[in-house]
Amino acid sequence: MKNILLVVACGVLTIGVQAQSKFRVLASSGKNTIAGKNKKLYVGNSLAGNQNVNVSSRSYLSLVHKSGGTVQISKAGTYNIASLEQKLATKRKSATGRYVTYVISELTKNGNQNINANRYKYMNVTGSVKRATFNAFSVYLPESSNFYQPKITISWQALVGTKNYLLKITDRFEEKVFYTKTLTDTITTVDFSQGQLKNAQDFLIVIESKERKIKSDKYGLFRLDEEDAPKFNKAYASFKNTNTEGDEASQKLSEAFFFEDKGFYTDALRCYKTAAKIANNADAYVVALKQFLVRRDMGQVPEEDQKKD
Repeated sequence: MKNILLVVACGVLTIGVQAQSKFRVLASSGKNTIAGKNKKLYVGNSLAGNQNVNVSSRSYLSLVHKSGGTVQISKAGTYNIASLEQKLATKRKSATGRYVTYVISELTKNGNQNINANRYKYMNVTGSVKRATFNAFSVYLPESSNFYQPKITISWQALVGTKNYLLKITDRFEEKVFYTKTLTDTITTVDFSQGQLKNAQDFLIVIESKERKIKSDKYGLFRLDEEDAPKFNKAYASFKNTNTEGDEASQKLSEAFFFEDKGFYTDALRCYKTAAKIANNADAYVVALKQFLVRRDMGQVPEEDQKKD
């Protein structure tokens, strides 16, 4: 665990709004590239109408339009962005829901959707479904993250044989305890602008089963310090000034891309969840949230429990 203050996260492009941008990459797995450039597509990439994308076999690509509509592709082929925009617009005219999805999928011989083409859709990694781990904690926190919004929601999967959990927040050297709370639930929101937390910069979070004495991994959170704050605040203000077009859900996704790009994973998670909620948990938005959790190794099945799944 180490401080990652203001680093650029691998796999997410620096956010820049392009005048001719039609779509942003919402989720991507497998080998997906910009045609003619052999340039791999990453979450947050902007795509213009004159571009084409290549989707390889057993891959998945999800694009979000500024209208909030999405295109999900799990069938190998080359696709023109302008054409995808037109097909999404046609789909919108005949649909009743606000968040329309145009799907291009590979079907199995039985006529069913190929699950292997979109494994994230079928993962239980959001915590929305109640399940329990047996021998180790599964926590929805990154190993290490900066944070901007001081109110942070901390959640985890229930641990078998546990009725009471102890949440402890210390300094990074575990020498000073800033905050403790005993809970019977598996979710809580901590305000890092209050109490002993408000004047500290670095934090270490650990969750413990009071009955079984099993502890979670250690998770590091880092407040934006005075030296780096001006640079970040300037970048964030510039982003917000340009993030004014389109639907509220797509704007919130752009904010998630921005925070993830800067290494503020708790803020990115908050934005991904908010976008999914605004979009009434439309499939493409939920898949994007799940891919984010997988990318950042948050809420995954512990190695100690994998043999039980």
